[in-house]
Amino acid sequence: MTYHIISLGCFKNQADSETANSYLVSYGFLPVDSPEEADIIIVNTCGFIEDAKKESISVILDASDITQDGGSSANKKLVVAGCLSQRYMRDLKKDIPEVDFFYGVIDSDFVPAMCEALSLQYSGGSAPKLLRVPLIASPYEYIKIAEGCSNNCSYCAIPLIRGKHVSYPPGQILMDVRQAIERGAMELIIIAQDTAVYSYGSDNIVTLLRKISAIAENRWIRLLYLHPDHVTDTLLELFNELPNLVPYIEIPFQHVASGIVSSMNRKGSVETYTELLNKIRRIDPLIAIRSTFIAGYPGETDEQFEELLSFVRESNIDRGGVFIYSPEENTPAAELDNIPYELKVERYNRLSEELESGFLTALERRIGETVPVLVEEQTGEESWIGRSWYDAPEVDGVFFLTGKGKLLNSIVRASVTECVNFDLVGKI
Repeated sequence: MTYHIISLGCFKNQADSETANSYLVSYGFLPVDSPEEADIIIVNTCGFIEDAKKESISVILDASDITQDGGSSANKKLVVAGCLSQRYMRDLKKDIPEVDFFYGVIDSDFVPAMCEALSLQYSGGSAPKLLRVPLIASPYEYIKIAEGCSNNCSYCAIPLIRGKHVSYPPGQILMDVRQAIERGAMELIIIAQDTAVYSYGSDNIVTLLRKISAIAENRWIRLLYLHPDHVTDTLLELFNELPNLVPYIEIPFQHVASGIVSSMNRKGSVETYTELLNKIRRIDPLIAIRSTFIAGYPGETDEQFEELLSFVRESNIDRGGVFIYSPEENTPAAELDNIPYELKVERYNRLSEELESGFLTALERRIGETVPVLVEEQTGEESWIGRSWYDAPEVDGVFFLTGKGKLLNSIVRASVTECVNFDLVGKI
């Protein structure tokens, strides 16, 4: 039977979809390029915030239209898994009976459970040789090093959905790295709900990154999702120690006003976060720092918002994003007094404008630099699209490159000549 996976939400969810892809292939199923072609449509949902839930519901309903369309589609099956399904399975079963099988967060039991529910026979049955099979071939791959989260931020439902933090064995992670390299990956992106707290036996995130670096020669290593309370000096020193750890770090600050940070069950402040930024830039003045912020958290006063706005204005964050606060059921923050939605939107817009202004200033500082660029697409005889090491895929900007030769899926050195919107332009 054929199948098509629609993966929604974050990069961690994408890694889960790639794990499912590996098991499906090893059990004899055949992937196809579109849901219309597939016997089984699998939607791996996101349930992180309200907008993500709405998108997941919309995609499920669209997929249901395909499976319920009759004719050659009469025998199609619809499978829904992931965070939304994990958290709201009972409600989803009641509200969307067209779904043939619901499952929670994807794991090694997903395919056998799906086959049993759909009365399907499958070949194989042992663990697949590949830990992941990417949904789309690309020069970068996501290396997931842990599941769950134990930070228990008061606004976040992730611990309710995925449980406490559990680090993966380093041997499994290094096997994943080797397989990604064998597939031709030029960039390895390290992900977890909080990569900074990785710990397994005698290994922590520092020793793990050293091991990855040793087998990822001439490949980029990129760090995402480091909780600011857990970023250590030893971790930061790796940016000088490991030549393939790119000068890019993602630290989601979320807020800086002491009352709000405390209500979020976090420990930071304007002073500690500013010192952390200064420490990072002392280690590498050119490093790109990405962050995220929440606009309209419950009880946020005008003064607290202005304090956040001032921090964003003065911190020179290179990349980032803003979320409108979304109350999540059964989280402590959901019990607090919510501020009017119109005010949330106003603060979201102001915060976004301030961030974007900082992004443009940061990009203009890059003009004249010579930087490594990973070439990902050819658009003309001598024109290409790639990313500098200052940009993560899918969330940041791109690099419009001019150069001769066979450059696709290679890392070249290019001079930055200008920036257009939030992208860099340059030539070999």
